[in-house]
Amino acid sequence: ITESGQAKLLDFGLAKQHAFAAGSGRQAIALDPACALAYSGIADAFAVLGFWGGMPPRDAFPKAREASRKALEIDGELAEAHCSLAYVR
Repeated sequence: ITESGQAKLLDFGLAKQHAFAAGSGRQAIALDPACALAYSGIADAFAVLGFWGGMPPRDAFPKAREASRKALEIDGELAEAHCSLAYVR
């Protein structure tokens, strides 16, 4: 995607939406700390924020890796968590 395309995505609130998604994942974890899928969703949100400029990659990717690893710790067979981790390796 071009820089102008990236800017358009961010103009439509991509960063805001993914920051909201990460917050929603945290709320799910507060209700059920063993919800591996919520950790995977948080990982995906941070990965997208890092890739598309909503957050510096040096800040976003470690958070994505941490959330992916936590998801895999809870459920080592969760495909979404494996994909989330692969995305930021």
